[in-house]
Amino acid sequence: MSSSAKFFQIKVPEGVTAGTQLQVRSPNGVDLIFSVPPNCPPGSLLRVPMPDDPPAKPQANPQASSTPPPAQQQQTPSLPASRPPGGAPAAAAPASSSAAPADNKEKEQVVAYTTKALSTLHTTLTKKKDELKDECSKLDDEIEELKKKLDALNKKRQEKKGEYEDIINELPKIEEMGQKFSRMFSSSYRDNDDDDGDDLRLEETSFQCADW
Repeated sequence: MSSSAKFFQIKVPEGVTAGTQLQVRSPNGVDLIFSVPPNCPPGSLLRVPMPDDPPAKPQANPQASSTPPPAQQQQTPSLPASRPPGGAPAAAAPASSSAAPADNKEKEQVVAYTTKALSTLHTTLTKKKDELKDECSKLDDEIEELKKKLDALNKKRQEKKGEYEDIINELPKIEEMGQKFSRMFSSSYRDNDDDDGDDLRLEETSFQCADW
């Protein structure tokens, strides 16, 4: 911090932004409070007007005694509790018990509030438990129904599959019978001519078994 005739400089501390209140002491001992102006980042130098010198403090009277008067000397010390003539220490004043009822009342309020909150939470969770139980029961019933439907579909599938296999087994037999029938009748008609001179021919029919 350097001083001049009318201004002195200060360095903006780290972490201080524009508008922050700063309190500094001028070189002549006067405390100043001002806001950091804009465009003054931390580390920059500010020129602060030098305040007037503070008024001179009155000098102490060298003749005045720094020792307080006897009456004050008797009131200044903090004396221990006085003892009665018998020499036993004086009984201390009983502590005020007005705070105890207030504490007890506050505790009762906390206990009542906590008990009510726990009761409400217990009721809510119990209701939710019953709802979830009912939903699980309904889902179990739906699963059983789906199992029955699946069993019925599997049974129907087995029946269709049996029919399919029966057809697959019968097709080669039908094809073989058709070929025999075609050969038998085609040979008999091929040797006989009718009156019109046309040959009656029975073409062979080809049977093919298609895969599933």
